[in-house]
Amino acid sequence: MGLFDVFNVNKKKWMIILESSDLDSQLKVIIRDFFIRDNIIVEIYLENQKANETTKFGNGGLENWEDANNISMNSEPPILCSKTFKQHFSNNRLNRGLQTPDWFYIAYPDVAHWFQQNLAKFGNEMESRKAEFFDLNGVRPVFFREIIERFKTENGKLECTA
Repeated sequence: MGLFDVFNVNKKKWMIILESSDLDSQLKVIIRDFFIRDNIIVEIYLENQKANETTKFGNGGLENWEDANNISMNSEPPILCSKTFKQHFSNNRLNRGLQTPDWFYIAYPDVAHWFQQNLAKFGNEMESRKAEFFDLNGVRPVFFREIIERFKTENGKLECTA
C-alpha cells in the first residue's frame, strides 16, 4: 500500500464522517479544508480527541486518566495519542491559546506547539494582518491555514499525517 492508497483510504473515512455525522457546518468546513487537505489520519485525530477529553472539567488530564485506568477493575484500552499532543497538551488546558479551537490542537499539535514557541517571531506580522485573521467570532480559519503552511515550509511533514 503506497502513500496514494493511504490518502484515499483516509479521505474516504473523513468523507464518511462528513456524510454520516450530525456535525455543525463549521466543523464540516474544517474537515474539508484542513483534515482532508492535509491528510490528517482519522485514527490519530480520534485518539488525540480522547486524550483531549481527559483535560476537560477538572479531570486532571491524560496522566491522571492513565493512572486511574491502570488500577481500575474495568480498565479501558490505552489512549494512543500523538507524541506532541501527549507531551504538550494532554494534561493542562492552560498550555493553549485562549481563542484557539480544540480541533487545531487535536489535529495539528506539532504546529500548535511550534507556533507557541515562535510567537514573538510572528507577533508583528499577525498584528499587521489583524483584519485578515480575526473577526467578531474570533480567529478565522485562514489564520490556521497560514500557520500550517509555514510550519510545513520550515519543518516538512505534519505529525498526524500519513
